[in-house]
Amino acid sequence: PQLLQVTAHSSNQTLIPDENIAVIRAGQSGLITISPLPNANGVASITATVMDPDGGSASTVFQVTVQAVNDPPTLDALGDLTLNEDAGLQVVALSGITTGASNELQTISISAVVSPSGILTNLQVNYTSPNNTGTLSFGTVSNANGTAMVTVLVDDGGVFQSVITRSFLVHVLPVNDPPTISPVADQAIDEDTLLGPIPFQVSDLETAAGNLVVSATSSDSVLVPPANIVFGGSGSRRTVQLIPATNQS
Repeated sequence: PQLLQVTAHSSNQTLIPDENIAVIRAGQSGLITISPLPNANGVASITATVMDPDGGSASTVFQVTVQAVNDPPTLDALGDLTLNEDAGLQVVALSGITTGASNELQTISISAVVSPSGILTNLQVNYTSPNNTGTLSFGTVSNANGTAMVTVLVDDGGVFQSVITRSFLVHVLPVNDPPTISPVADQAIDEDTLLGPIPFQVSDLETAAGNLVVSATSSDSVLVPPANIVFGGSGSRRTVQLIPATNQS
């Protein structure tokens, strides 16, 4: 048996080239291993031939059917983002988008979800198949901070392993918001007359209204000395009272 030569040939070189067929001998027995080309499918006839030293030969033929299997689509990894509160519109580039194999001409759809809600808003994907790139855009909820996970889903519409996901974190850092004070209308009073108390309101997103400190300056300290500006009230409801200097107008 060791003098017998065994070879194998494929009828479909674009599916199973001869170099991808290996004959492993062990005396009168043996194995034939077959490796189809990547992403190729179809039918090939394999002819195995044994030849003796005198030129005599015998052959056997069998078929190999390589069934098509959907390759999962692809999308490049997405890095985490760190933003300040109220950062506005953000645009993330999507790249490396494919059907998973060059011979799979499927229509790709891309969507995105975010968890938890309440931090990011207006999550939108801008993509047209079969492009390899697209964009993902979103905004931040006003005055919201925390960490949200965005998951992008790529679907090639196949019946098997048709969806892949890529996730990334968005860290929204808190930013101090300035306090607010309601407008106070211009006032007119007679000389040597007490003005007020005039009501106004204060507020702040991060600080309790009762902890807000109200102060005032005067553009004419001779007419209205700063010491003659007196505040009252509590919480968000405050008052201001003015005492002009004596005989000043």
